[in-house]
Amino acid sequence: MRINLPGLPMLAAAALLWAQSAPAQRVVVLEFAGDPKGKLRAQVEAALGRAREVELVPLKQYKSAAAKKKIRGAAAMTPPAVAKLGRILKLDAAVEGAVGDTFLVRILDGAGELLWSKDLPVKRGLVSKSHAQKLARAIAVAAGKAPKPEVAAEPPAGPPPELAPEEPPPEKPPAEQPPPVSSTGTETSMPAVDLSTGTVDRRPDEASSPTEVVASAESERDIDLDLEGRRRGGRPTPRLVSVWLTGTVTWRTYCARPGVRTCAEFNDLPEPKPKGDRVNFYPDAPYLGGNAEAEIFPLAWHGSPLRGLGVVAGYSRGFPRTRVTIDGDTSPDNARIVTSVDEGFSAQGSFRYFFTMGKGRQAALGYLGIRGGVAGHNFDVDPESQVPLPGSHRVFPMAGVDFSIPIASSVHVLGGGSFLIGPKAGPDEIAGFGDFSHETGGATAWGISARAGILWNFWGPLGLAVRFNLEAYGDEFFGPGQKWPCNETQCGGAAQETYSWVTPGLTVSF
Repeated sequence: MRINLPGLPMLAAAALLWAQSAPAQRVVVLEFAGDPKGKLRAQVEAALGRAREVELVPLKQYKSAAAKKKIRGAAAMTPPAVAKLGRILKLDAAVEGAVGDTFLVRILDGAGELLWSKDLPVKRGLVSKSHAQKLARAIAVAAGKAPKPEVAAEPPAGPPPELAPEEPPPEKPPAEQPPPVSSTGTETSMPAVDLSTGTVDRRPDEASSPTEVVASAESERDIDLDLEGRRRGGRPTPRLVSVWLTGTVTWRTYCARPGVRTCAEFNDLPEPKPKGDRVNFYPDAPYLGGNAEAEIFPLAWHGSPLRGLGVVAGYSRGFPRTRVTIDGDTSPDNARIVTSVDEGFSAQGSFRYFFTMGKGRQAALGYLGIRGGVAGHNFDVDPESQVPLPGSHRVFPMAGVDFSIPIASSVHVLGGGSFLIGPKAGPDEIAGFGDFSHETGGATAWGISARAGILWNFWGPLGLAVRFNLEAYGDEFFGPGQKWPCNETQCGGAAQETYSWVTPGLTVSF
């Protein structure tokens, strides 16, 4: 059996082109007060560079534009200066700060207005690596929510008018000055900002309550930075853990024929056909069951490609009831109801390349992945049924690919396929249809699997998914078996097995 997906390469290429075409927000990192050698500023710039979520405007370019406006020195590192230069440099955000016992960082929009602020602990003039990464994500979120600066108008043709010397900037009100950093490192006048709503409380005269100040100072873990980078308005990040809980509706078919290599070949043979048991399993209706899957990517929030490393595992169980008629039995009640158990499992390592499609609130994360590991599929017939219906027992290595392509901010098209490596039939099947002493061990096999579906993340961590799955196996048996003779005209035979199932259900991702 051969599966041809001609549209998949083009779809993947289009996804990557879309992901790369979205323009990044422009951000400048200003000089920080109390950071004379600029090492903390260099740390923030480096974290932004590694995150690759914004376009960094060089400080040299910012200073050059400021000099043309006759804004120099410390005056260039203030909100009024950002307001004047934001339109010229098309800034989405600027980062300013003051270093003391702690690092008070403020994110401004292109008009010099405050978007967000935070007080971070410092050690030897630097913040921790974890805080630097979280701060980079928060800056990207803030830049994405900032109002777009208007492009500065082109100057009129002709000689420029003579510029009058600018008066020294007037003394700024307290709202425009970076708030002082106290010995406890707490914010005394910065309003709380909720980037998820895009609103900013611009009343800096309302100081935080004493309880809020103490809580901010004593917090060892920067929860705000951890959350802001994952909010809907920012660039999405992979999920750390995803769990799929679904029902299953399964169709199984099985056939076994002596003296041939495929079941279809047996049907085309003239009479007399090869001797031995002929097995057919065609259920009157699909049977129900359940399925559970887990995807764990422990480095999902890491800034490097290592975030694509993870494990995926699954387990399914169904309970078919089949009406079986025994050949040669002419009694009126010869049909029997046979209960069976259908069980599947897998455990695989995975690597996924994540990419973003769209921007802003419409940004969504997709991936292209490879995986490999071990899997198995067993079909056990009730041993008390006393009918000649064989089971099926397979354990095998497998390797495959999968993908998730966003078609909307919360809707993804899912798909994938696997090659099942030597999914040989179990000992019970070989004993009936082949000979263990044969050089092949009595049987050889091939197998493939494929799946496709839709995922809708309808609220927070919850989603709904529907997938169609297919597994197909082909067995060839060699040598004399208990159910098939071996002579001059025939020896061994073939079996084919397929599982087709639909899995609708719930997903939970964090």
